[in-house]
Amino acid sequence: MAMVCYNSSVLHSLRVLKHRDFRLLTLSTFLLYAARWTEVVVLGWLVLELTNSPFLVGLAASFRFVGWGLGPLGGAISDRMERRRLMFAAQTVNSLTALVLLALMVLGWLQVWHLFVAILALGTTYAFDYPSRNALVGDIVGSQDLLNGMALNRAAQNLTAVVGPVLGGSFVLLVGYSGAYGLVAGMYLANLAVLLALCRAGTTYAREAEPIWQGLRKGFAYFLREPRIRALLMLAALANLLGFPLTHALMPMFARDVLAVGAVGLGFLTAAVAAGALVSNLGLASLRHSRRQGWLLIIGYIMWPVMLVVFSFSQWFPLSLGILFIGGIFQDVAMVSTATLLMTSVSDEMRGRVMGMRGLAVTTLLVGNLVSGALTERYGAPFTVMVFGGLAVLLMGGVLFSTPGIRRPK
Repeated sequence: MAMVCYNSSVLHSLRVLKHRDFRLLTLSTFLLYAARWTEVVVLGWLVLELTNSPFLVGLAASFRFVGWGLGPLGGAISDRMERRRLMFAAQTVNSLTALVLLALMVLGWLQVWHLFVAILALGTTYAFDYPSRNALVGDIVGSQDLLNGMALNRAAQNLTAVVGPVLGGSFVLLVGYSGAYGLVAGMYLANLAVLLALCRAGTTYAREAEPIWQGLRKGFAYFLREPRIRALLMLAALANLLGFPLTHALMPMFARDVLAVGAVGLGFLTAAVAAGALVSNLGLASLRHSRRQGWLLIIGYIMWPVMLVVFSFSQWFPLSLGILFIGGIFQDVAMVSTATLLMTSVSDEMRGRVMGMRGLAVTTLLVGNLVSGALTERYGAPFTVMVFGGLAVLLMGGVLFSTPGIRRPK
């Protein structure tokens, strides 16, 4: 009986794969984020080698998030035009940028400012791709299978967070920067080919014909008058401000100064979070109903920062890996629940704008990285993560328990 129930759960979790468009979208997501994670390692090390400046390496990483400020505009455009075509346009920019950068590397003409311009361009496209990609999941699978579809689509992202950095580091070692970035450019082009097939498949969804500025204004007005939407976006902003700086800014200090495991250990620490998130994706994809989403939201946003505090006290590498793995599970429970509740709380024609606002929340990571870096320089990484985790428990808990109806799916 247990085996029958397990098989039934697995079959349910894979049910959305019956949609041809969803299979293509998931493959596109995998290629896009594999290129992104590989690129993070390749370009990060390249900036360091060219400048020998950790500050410029951090600044280059921050450039990836500057363009996310255009998220609401990207969402408004996504609700006005055919979403798959907008994604295709964004990934065309990525492909052309990658090819130009590769040519500069091969010809020996590459300069540091070329890298910063390319990183800014590659990051800005996510402000248009992210709301379209997430809203398109709902368009394809429908509200009934939305949690399942969001979880599997995010699983494709988290799988690349495990393999992408390994690919980037290995290719730099084996074939140099040009060869490694050739892999990145190849993945961008392969993604473009998948999106071309996606753009020719399925139904064309009707979009609003109103001017973009008017759609943008409606999106902000909707945000201001809906407490549930405000609360979910506030939780996302707090997550980026207080939760994600560990993996985006502080993990190298734990690897070098606290756990003394070096660059190889750093890779394992980063992969532990992604592995936990991947396990979470597979579990969420097997859920049959959306009634649990509210409680999943609470569990994710409370237990994730609790695990940050616990991690800050660990000085044993195997224990730290285990804590990060568990934290990755709760982190992704929070992220998937947020995205799913946002899309089930709005009408189809508002999904792109709301997910664009969700993308805007990522910009708080810039502040979180800067503040956490300053605190770490003065007080150390463990103290900083403990403070950030404690603040996250208080602030996220306050939002969760002060917003009426946030825990009840509509």
